[in-house]
Amino acid sequence: MSDQNDHAENSAGEALSSGYKVGYKSPPKQHRFSKGKSGNPEGRRRGARGRRAIVERVLLEKRRIEIDGRVRELTMIELVVLALRQEALNGKTRALKVYERLDEFCGPQKPSEPRAGYLVVPQVENL
Repeated sequence: MSDQNDHAENSAGEALSSGYKVGYKSPPKQHRFSKGKSGNPEGRRRGARGRRAIVERVLLEKRRIEIDGRVRELTMIELVVLALRQEALNGKTRALKVYERLDEFCGPQKPSEPRAGYLVVPQVENL
């Protein structure tokens, strides 16, 4: 039992004598990541999808629906925007606010400042 205590004191004494304190966010030097070796050597699995790819795949999925007697093929994002617009037209205030924010974010951009200039048109002679 005394051998184990001596060893623990020696390793703690070495750590303290070198100026390095072992504790929270300070692992012992022999247990740190070794230089030149990745923390994730195998990397991401092939075919694994991130959240962005999943959302993009779902939103760009196409569906066939009937609108005004005609069958149309629309993406899910188009269907969501159409449903949001319909809810706003039916008087749902929350849907109207979301639709307005969507229009501000994705709608046509307004020019920041008016621009003035000259348009130079060369004169063409009739031959």
